[in-house]
Amino acid sequence: MSDVREMLDGLRGDDGLVTLAGAEAGVSFEPSSYDADSNTIRMQIHGGDAVIRRPFFEDPFYLRLSVEPGAIDTSRLEAGTLPLIVDHDVSSNSVIGVGVPGSFLAEPFPSIAFRLDEPPVHDQNFNVIRKLKSGILRGVSVGATWLSEDTSVQRDYKDGRDALNVSRWAIKELSVYPVPASATASVLSDQPGASAPNEEGIMTDPKTAAEEQTPVDKAKLRDEGRQGGVTEERQRAEHIRSAAKLAGIEDVEYVDGLVKEGLSAADASTKILEKLAADRGNEVDSRGVAPVSVEQPHAKTVADLAADAIVLRAGVNLADATDDARRMANLSLLSIGREVLRSGGVNVANLSDSGIARAQIRMERAQLAGGGMTTSDLDSVYANVVSKIAAPAYMDAQATFEAWASRVDVPHPYSTKIIRMSGVDELEEIPEGGDAPLGAFGDEYEDHGVKHYGKMLRITEEMIMGDQVGLIAQRAAKMGSAAREKQDVLAYAQLTSNPTLSDGIALFHASHSNYVAAGAGAAPSQTTLGEAIKAMMTQTITRPDGSEQILSLVPRYLVIPISLMTTVEALMSQLYVPTASTGVITKRMRGLEVIVSPRLDATSTTAWYLLADKVQANAVAYGFANGRPGIQTGSNEDFASGALEYKVGIWFGATACDFRGAYYNAGV
Repeated sequence: MSDVREMLDGLRGDDGLVTLAGAEAGVSFEPSSYDADSNTIRMQIHGGDAVIRRPFFEDPFYLRLSVEPGAIDTSRLEAGTLPLIVDHDVSSNSVIGVGVPGSFLAEPFPSIAFRLDEPPVHDQNFNVIRKLKSGILRGVSVGATWLSEDTSVQRDYKDGRDALNVSRWAIKELSVYPVPASATASVLSDQPGASAPNEEGIMTDPKTAAEEQTPVDKAKLRDEGRQGGVTEERQRAEHIRSAAKLAGIEDVEYVDGLVKEGLSAADASTKILEKLAADRGNEVDSRGVAPVSVEQPHAKTVADLAADAIVLRAGVNLADATDDARRMANLSLLSIGREVLRSGGVNVANLSDSGIARAQIRMERAQLAGGGMTTSDLDSVYANVVSKIAAPAYMDAQATFEAWASRVDVPHPYSTKIIRMSGVDELEEIPEGGDAPLGAFGDEYEDHGVKHYGKMLRITEEMIMGDQVGLIAQRAAKMGSAAREKQDVLAYAQLTSNPTLSDGIALFHASHSNYVAAGAGAAPSQTTLGEAIKAMMTQTITRPDGSEQILSLVPRYLVIPISLMTTVEALMSQLYVPTASTGVITKRMRGLEVIVSPRLDATSTTAWYLLADKVQANAVAYGFANGRPGIQTGSNEDFASGALEYKVGIWFGATACDFRGAYYNAGV
């Protein structure tokens, strides 16, 4: 254990701090601790238990962070800079909340209220926050910094292992972590001393009649666990079975045996983790299963640098790339992978180039033994590469539908109803002192939903061995642009396919007064544009009383195929000189925004469309699933194929809505 102290001393920075990231609080909240009005959730940051730590050196030890009054420095919380992040990922994209200043409660165990990001800025956090609110995701892990010289080592604390006791420490961050190492925390909303948020959204310790309350017996609370109708024995058994389930242990007899032994939840969790390690023939990694660990500033940082370096090598400019990333960009893919593995504590000295590639592609756990690296670290490098290349390509791809279509997102996985322009009774005169009569409405709507579209991108061992950065980048970029083009195709299909609306009539139809069929149509001109503008501005809605209401819609967009581009540009030019008054293009006509799209040529090289200002009428609506806007990237869960697989896709839909805001001319 003296080696542990020497190692910690060796990690001290100029500020004298040593980080001890990952001290676990275990199950720390339930839906009852989430307050929707203030969008806050209270979490117990630590239960005071000794948690096993498996560092890069040989002997595991127990770490005990004090929870006595005054032991915890909460300066980051009070400064408003204490983040709630996901899986100890210190990147900005991982932040899902921030600690509420003044919300720290020391009794009965340290807890903090966090205000959640709502809606989440980054799509990947949407499901994490949803699971927090519902109580499905309940484990947390605190990132701590060792502050005090007053530490002690307890020899042979338990299981033949020593314990390092830290008497004073600071909170650096709190992470949502699905498999906590300790199960001592309780439901905070049910514990004595906890309360609901106040009007400012801060969850505070009630002080009313504080002098009359019996002092909290921490040892008793630790033994009894959650208060409120659940017995001690039942709660202990529930914790043990939950820990086994999270660890993937399905041996019912083994789990029942732990319960019958009378082990505490913490001791049972330790045995479960040890069994998991034995079953896998490998020491439990310090971040994936037992996340109590000395903070390693290089592990995640090097993975991020590696992704940036590969993207830079692909020729994509990253404004936020560091000098370290630019220097790493001079390395091959194998050398970059070697650095990522080394940063996680993997001994790469005896690994061949093919071994380095296999460690990245096949995720061979035997290659990672003894280190802090997990499969997700290696996977995340190329996941970030795909995302950082596909996303800009998506944004740069040619798509024009957003100019003329209205965005209406959908609460995934459901559809929503889009209300079309609806008739309302004509206003009536109100006699002096009288009441206005109740209005009647004739609502009309269309069902609007989204579908999932995507493809899988594969990065093989051969690509990494061959240093084929260009090929990886090219395929990722093509996937990004393909996602954008798919949206454009789906939106324009609502015009070219002429779908049937809820009234049983096609979007463009003589009954809708917005259709000029082949044989009666002509190219855009003063005459044809004038007829189109008139048809749109004189569209009507039938009121509930049967009378007609003129809408006076404003035409805004002239949408044409590429085949008509030269004709229309000449017509709209300020230099156009008509041969007769019938050829004069008016100011209103020249005010139309011309949108040219090759999506139309595939159906007709002569047909053109006039669309109203989308603020007035939703001719066509498009949208994403809520929380999943734009392009989505993700990893395939099955890595047995000898390749990394990444899904690139969209949750997108387009719907024809209101015929009154659209006009069609066949052009011939």
